[in-house]
Amino acid sequence: RKRIIKVVQRRHFMKLHRLETTFPSIGLVTNDPFLRRILFAGKFEFHMTEISSIGAYLCFSPNMGDSDLKQLTSKLQEQKEVVPDISRIIFVGVVDVGFSPIFGKVELGTTRIINYDLYLAAGAGVLYTQDDEELITGGRPEYFKQVHPVTSLSFGFRIAFNEWFGIRLEARLLTHIEQVHRDDGMNLEMKNNFAVQFGPSFFLPPKMKQAAR
Repeated sequence: RKRIIKVVQRRHFMKLHRLETTFPSIGLVTNDPFLRRILFAGKFEFHMTEISSIGAYLCFSPNMGDSDLKQLTSKLQEQKEVVPDISRIIFVGVVDVGFSPIFGKVELGTTRIINYDLYLAAGAGVLYTQDDEELITGGRPEYFKQVHPVTSLSFGFRIAFNEWFGIRLEARLLTHIEQVHRDDGMNLEMKNNFAVQFGPSFFLPPKMKQAAR
């Protein structure tokens, strides 16, 4: 007698007790109306369980001079109008804790299966900025280079093609309080930078332990 047999395929990708290196990762800050900030980053993450991890995020954004200026900033500069305080993100270092409760599989053809998961991460660290002396009217040199405590909240999508290689698309919100110069003196201003990044991931050891299967 014929009957339907449901088959649960074995998960071919496990993160338990493995190190994930996402490098190089390339992205940009999407919400800065005055500057273009290109980001070069790396993330090193140890997976304590299948759904929890701890990691370090490092990011560098080079100062490209006038190439960083958006059209609005150049226009304000040429017309000698008042230009708001403009600071460039140069370096970010964050330690965060990740949580990835959602996992799935996608079948490509009859033999190829790709694993994916969604994750969230939160943490804190330091952020280094440089203000543009030529654009800030009345700026004081002691304000131009600053190191700030920063909080980080990120969410992303990871695709694993095999046991050791995958890709990640990640969005990260960096929040810090910065000193800004006004005509009436120094003030504090909260700034939020929303960054989107993409890069390959490599897992170590390349082969999963038999016990993890």
